[in-house]
Amino acid sequence: LRLRVPILVVDAYWDHEGRALCPAAVGISHHINPWGSVEPCPIIQFAKDDLAEAPDVGAALTESAFLQAFREFACEAGRGCIVMTGPDRLKAFLEAQEARDCTGRGTGLAELSASCCRLSHHVPGVEIPERHWAYRFGKKHWFFGFGAYG
Repeated sequence: LRLRVPILVVDAYWDHEGRALCPAAVGISHHINPWGSVEPCPIIQFAKDDLAEAPDVGAALTESAFLQAFREFACEAGRGCIVMTGPDRLKAFLEAQEARDCTGRGTGLAELSASCCRLSHHVPGVEIPERHWAYRFGKKHWFFGFGAYG
């Protein structure tokens, strides 16, 4: 579609070479839930930082020890989604970080315990690089050019 229609759709789940990545792991994504808690991504509903209590919102997002620890943990776990590929490791990480459950159900850790490993979007050897030169260039240099991985 991007080759034929003058629109810009930027997906954050693959880099310009078609390699899988976790947007939260590379620092280009986080999720702020309705209560102001800062979560690594929308499906990892655990947090340690709360914007309602932060004197400086920018610093709360960029200097979060929890988000930094998550980035390091997720990068070490591989290029795919840690919820899919390692729910047990994610649970152990969240417990070690003493992150609070922000699901609204209070069952986040139990849900991770009940989960099993699944396939993710990381499939080495079958990467599909971006085909359009401008999109590939832009995705490499602009979208990811703020220190994420480009």
